[in-house]
Amino acid sequence: MNTNEKNKKINIIILPPYMRKIDNNKLILLYTKIKPIISIQEKKYKLNTFTLEQLLKNYNWNSEENKTELIDSNSIEIITDFLCLHTHKEQASLEEILSQIPDDITNFANAFEVIEAPEKRENLIVHAKGLHLSKIRIYKINE
Repeated sequence: MNTNEKNKKINIIILPPYMRKIDNNKLILLYTKIKPIISIQEKKYKLNTFTLEQLLKNYNWNSEENKTELIDSNSIEIITDFLCLHTHKEQASLEEILSQIPDDITNFANAFEVIEAPEKRENLIVHAKGLHLSKIRIYKINE
């Protein structure tokens, strides 16, 4: 083994087991409880309310145009991060994210944010299967 082979960094990513499909009623219930937020220049903002159609499609929800109210940084508690599989290259749909939030945290989570998009992830084998991977952070915002 030469020096270059010894120094190669191998990234191992444990993928989520599957992409769940949920019915529209469960999707609306989850969306009512757990809202997307966005960071702009290290400040976090709530986003507009989205329709069922926007939840289901790869609507460009994660953009500055959709920001509404600034969130007090003292009220944000990080619960966990998880990896989310999705079909659209640039970003996951809201349905794809909400359907993959682990069941054991849906009772206390009330917000989420994409913290790593596919173009920032390295060594993705899932691209060959037509899937992409984002990292999602789950929050509890105390209001």
